[in-house]
Amino acid sequence: MLKRSLTAFLLLFTMLCSTGCAEKAHGAPIPQTTTEPSDSVLWPKEKLSLNSEGIPELRVYVVDEQNARTMSIETYVEGVLAGEMKNDWPLEALKAQAILARTFVLKFVQDKQSKYPDADISTDVEEAQAFSASDVNEQIRQAVSETRGMVLNSNGELPYAWFHAHSGGATELAKVGLSWDKAEPPYTQCIQSNEPQSASSSADEQLLRDAQNWVAEFTMEEVETAFGPGGVMEMIRGLKEKGIAKNIGFSAHNEDAALKMIELYDFDSVLFPFNWFMNMEHGMGSRLIKVAKEKDMGVLCMKAFIERSWENDAERLASPFPKSWCKPIDVTDKEFGTAAMKYALSLGVDTLIPPGNFASFSFAVNHIDEVLKNPLNEKDLEFLKEKLNSVRGKEFF
Repeated sequence: MLKRSLTAFLLLFTMLCSTGCAEKAHGAPIPQTTTEPSDSVLWPKEKLSLNSEGIPELRVYVVDEQNARTMSIETYVEGVLAGEMKNDWPLEALKAQAILARTFVLKFVQDKQSKYPDADISTDVEEAQAFSASDVNEQIRQAVSETRGMVLNSNGELPYAWFHAHSGGATELAKVGLSWDKAEPPYTQCIQSNEPQSASSSADEQLLRDAQNWVAEFTMEEVETAFGPGGVMEMIRGLKEKGIAKNIGFSAHNEDAALKMIELYDFDSVLFPFNWFMNMEHGMGSRLIKVAKEKDMGVLCMKAFIERSWENDAERLASPFPKSWCKPIDVTDKEFGTAAMKYALSLGVDTLIPPGNFASFSFAVNHIDEVLKNPLNEKDLEFLKEKLNSVRGKEFF
């Protein structure tokens, strides 16, 4: 069966430029841990009954069973813990997550109503928390048992138990990180995190490499199903019709895949790697930009600043940009950086999106006016042709 590397994934282009905390939350200290049921923290005791051991019980709609059933909050937290984390992770990490999960469900029951009938909450990850009863093991049970009844307490109230796997170096306010549209909770703060920036073992290092270079493959039949009745595009089109989404765009790394996407739906924009090397050597992007312009689509360019793929992990890890998927152009070479920008713009793109590293991003910002005033010329082309000789035959992705 023909498979294509449809690294094309749908994006609702709600573009956020996160530059750190522009403001700080004021007032309350960081929430503390307390034990419930207790008069020291408000919890929805009027909505939940207690079992014979005095543990609150929940009506949980189990999506896999399509049925609601009663379980103690501790049993529910075990399933959540196994769904949100790997069951062989450090015990203290599991215990911390158990406290968060218990706080989360009580806050949910207190403030919200499950969309499922006869249920306080569900195992639907879109509504609440991940859940996997089949992955509960002795370590999970121990973590829940050793934190039994413990919740977070913010001045006598249950806080929102938001959490992350990795903050990227610093935490963020809810209004920025979660598009929170209510008043900023007094306990959310921007702080530098102490998460490890490198792997501690060869196995973890491999996991990081795999995470940086994952590829999802779909058959054309699967793609057409996604665009057909009941597919994901039906939901996305509905968002635009309701005015929730103003424009719908998509991103792709494969030109055939991008053209197929445009054939299946009238998108507003496309994000694609219009790169000097790949276009000069292979014509990559030329067909796409012609079709996109004919359809009056917005054309966003990524990877204009890429020179080539990394030769190996050693080269990547020794560079100033070990997190970059490909090897960026060294922008201390101004002629190379500006020529690459000019080339992408000469193809007809509307917007250049530079890499996330500060050197490339600031270079683009500082030189965009110059590049727009002095478009691609013969000297620039000759320069890029010379550079092409040094990367010819090398991989790009």
